[in-house]
Amino acid sequence: MTLRIAHILALYATLALPVLGLMSGSPFLLGAGVVYFLLLLVGIPHLHEVQRPLPRTVVVHALTVAGLVAALSIFRRAPIDAGLGIVMLGVLNRFLLRGGQRDDLILVGAAGVLLAAATVITPGFSFALLVVAFVPAALWAMLSASILGLAERSPVESRARLVKVYGARPVPRLGGTLTAWGLLLMVAGYAAVSFLPRYRFSGMLGAGGLVAFSGAGSSMTLTSGGVTGGGDGSVALLVDGPRGDLEGLYARLYVLDTLEDGTFRDGEGTVRHYPQGRAGNREGCRDVTLRRQVGRSRPHPVAVLGRQGPSAVSLSPRRKLLRYDSGSWAQRLSRSELDLRYHACIGQNVPAALPRSPTIRDALLTRYTQLPPDLDPRVRDLAQRISEGSTGPEDTTRRVLRHFGTGYAYSLDPLPGTEEDPLVRFLFEARRGHCELYAGAVAVLLRAAGVPARVATGYYGGWYNVRSRALEMGSDDAHAWVEVLIDGRWIWVDATPEDLRARRTHKRFAFVRDVWDALEALWYEYVIDFDDARRRALIDDLGSGLSGGFAGFADKGSEGEGPSGRGRLPLWVAAIPLALGLIGILGWTWRGRRGARLDRLGRRLQRLVGGRETQPLGRRLEELPDALRDEARAAVRLYERERFGPPGARPGLAAVVAAVDRLRIAVRRTPPPSSRA
Repeated sequence: MTLRIAHILALYATLALPVLGLMSGSPFLLGAGVVYFLLLLVGIPHLHEVQRPLPRTVVVHALTVAGLVAALSIFRRAPIDAGLGIVMLGVLNRFLLRGGQRDDLILVGAAGVLLAAATVITPGFSFALLVVAFVPAALWAMLSASILGLAERSPVESRARLVKVYGARPVPRLGGTLTAWGLLLMVAGYAAVSFLPRYRFSGMLGAGGLVAFSGAGSSMTLTSGGVTGGGDGSVALLVDGPRGDLEGLYARLYVLDTLEDGTFRDGEGTVRHYPQGRAGNREGCRDVTLRRQVGRSRPHPVAVLGRQGPSAVSLSPRRKLLRYDSGSWAQRLSRSELDLRYHACIGQNVPAALPRSPTIRDALLTRYTQLPPDLDPRVRDLAQRISEGSTGPEDTTRRVLRHFGTGYAYSLDPLPGTEEDPLVRFLFEARRGHCELYAGAVAVLLRAAGVPARVATGYYGGWYNVRSRALEMGSDDAHAWVEVLIDGRWIWVDATPEDLRARRTHKRFAFVRDVWDALEALWYEYVIDFDDARRRALIDDLGSGLSGGFAGFADKGSEGEGPSGRGRLPLWVAAIPLALGLIGILGWTWRGRRGARLDRLGRRLQRLVGGRETQPLGRRLEELPDALRDEARAAVRLYERERFGPPGARPGLAAVVAAVDRLRIAVRRTPPPSSRA
């Protein structure tokens, strides 16, 4: 590969990679990114031209002004998008009108700014791949720009010719070494700063500040159009633990207690702090990581896990659990947090936290049995027939579930029939539907029979990742079921056929996806969400590991109960990046000292051999006296083998120094030419 091709590829990658991380931020950034890539491709053939035609310069500046006007027009609505668009305009302008090495350095610096901005939009492991690719590209771009800059600084009359000559040269061998050391020092740098106090940036500047949230819905509309396709495969919830303990698990995000116009909504209502939400002990608790689901302006829902009802959760002492009158649980996050981490104590079911005031309690119970006034009379008649002769809420619930167990089928297809009301069509005509129709119908029939009920939405089943030993739940596992108030507890009931509740029956490219999800989880825990508490825990673990030995710490890490909630890495794993970084720095320093010593030895040889500076050492040997020629030839041969030979064939610096010293002594003993005459 020639130097010109290497420079084009490295510079293009340096400018393109950061924009890849920005394009998912908004439709404006997506469109701007497409135009950005097209204009980069247009400018590549003219990148190394010395003379710029005036019409091209005018067109580029005109396009830059037009883009600036477009960015300013959206500044009031989307200032971040406009600012990033302006930086991209500056990059394009300098790339299309590149004038030499100075412009290359400006472009690399601007690309670094765009890469820093990309972390607020693409904070996941994808950003790690962008960084790993960006560092070698930037280093190669600067290396090739520096070499080509020697030709670009030549006189005007010979500049174009020298640029072609230099550009046709092969790529220097040190490119691979430069890449390796750049990546190694990057890892070592992160390992070093991990011990420094962590500062949480504001929500706008922190990692993921502009991330597009998955937007878990707090409403459910009954429709007869069916369900098409699945989710996007993103992971929203991680639960650590053995596979057997996590099978058949529900994860509730929202409680929908209000029914209006065929839509169940989370009425929320008054926020109350109920201490019953916390676990009495840590027995059976599992570490839970919930990726942010909503924007930063509202409390974040807490995923409540369980099988037959909501289980207790154990939060950090500094956290407060919010429980709305609707039944939803939430927690306030700082604007820079991307993950919610806590413990779900599966099996420790909590009682229904109804207010002590009889007036408020009765109002809530009325709310949980409220039905729209225009509800079809046939639905009420069906509820009366099902509940006739019932001995209580529990018996009524069993009867309703039994009703859906015969004559109904699960289907994602549109509902057949003529009724406009989806609920009526599902109950009396189609008698087939998906989980939302099942849940909505059960809740309505229970309410019509006087049993307090509400719809729960979240996830069910999930996928167990054997690589990270965690249960993954996400958009592919969305589900809806019903909560029923029986004997002071909310009981979860599900009319959807048990073998069809989990929509995810397989995972495409399971091995690759499992590895990717495991890396994503590690990236979030040890980079994005590595806060000051985790830093202190890491320092404490290092101290205990050094004082108690590596074996004890490794046993502790294998239990999966680290201070941060998730199972921590063993000490030797956490210390690998730091050790590699220190070894790399020492090796780099040693190599620099070796190069400096070789330079000094080369200058000593030049002084001892004599001759003109423009002559190579081999030519100077021919002009030496016969008494010195053998010693000089031996010293030069050892020096060249040490400097240019492969590592296995180098004689060593000590041998070169000894040969140069012997030559110096021989020169002193040999009289000058005038004396010999």
